[in-house]
Amino acid sequence: MTKRPKKSNSPDAILARGGGNATAAGVDFQSKLGAWLASQLIAERPLDARLTGKCLRSLRFETEAPVDDILVETEEGLDLLSCI
Repeated sequence: MTKRPKKSNSPDAILARGGGNATAAGVDFQSKLGAWLASQLIAERPLDARLTGKCLRSLRFETEAPVDDILVETEEGLDLLSCI
């Protein structure tokens, strides 16, 4: 019978152990894209036609959607933008 490791009650036991340069670069890109999208939302300017060409209504980050990086609601409904 194999012994199971004991669960630790320390706060560090619940922290994620992944990450690295790739994760940091993705998070950095997501934050820059999110800031640009937020500025377009505040200015009430339509996005470039290559994205949607529509005005934004809301932004949500890290949602429950299958592509959860940035969820963008435009004047015509929801669109998904994947950062990576």
